Amino acid sequence: AAAPEEQEEEPAEPSVVTPTATPTPVVTEVPAVEPSSDQVTQVTEQAAPSVTTVPVTSDNESYDIDSVVTRLYRILLDRDPDETGKAYWIGRFESGEITMIELVDGIVRSPEYVSRSRIDFEIINDLYEALLSREADETGLNHWLTFAGNEDFTVKVITGIICSSEYSKIRERSEN
Repeated sequence: AAAPEEQEEEPAEPSVVTPTATPTPVVTEVPAVEPSSDQVTQVTEQAAPSVTTVPVTSDNESYDIDSVVTRLYRILLDRDPDETGKAYWIGRFESGEITMIELVDGIVRSPEYVSRSRIDFEIINDLYEALLSREADETGLNHWLTFAGNEDFTVKVITGIICSSEYSKIRERSEN
């Protein structure tokens, strides 16, 4: 009898563990970025694992969280935040219960945002506008559209933006 043909397994998707307030990590893919003093190791599981570093995004102390939540509401929900909603997100973030990635994702997954019936490229542009103060460029838009339809699509986009050097530079400028 002939030996069955061996099928090559496709390499697993690269993944990164993003920090959370709980011991359970959120696993998502992010593009490689320049390492900073705060970093987490990304392990790509393929035939031979490769290691890349990305910045940790749980530095809750350095955000002007009031301004961030207000901006997210205005751009993503097209309104000013109500005091209850604003206090809810600020409280969870300041207590360390959620990271910035989880805060943004929570608003994007809210019934109010979902009811806006935004399609994938509009979601990407909304996130670029909310986090980078600009629309997505063609390269970025096309990159993120490759993940459209995945359950964790928005987390991938948010994580990629927040872990980008462009976002880090915006945060540095706003802190000074």
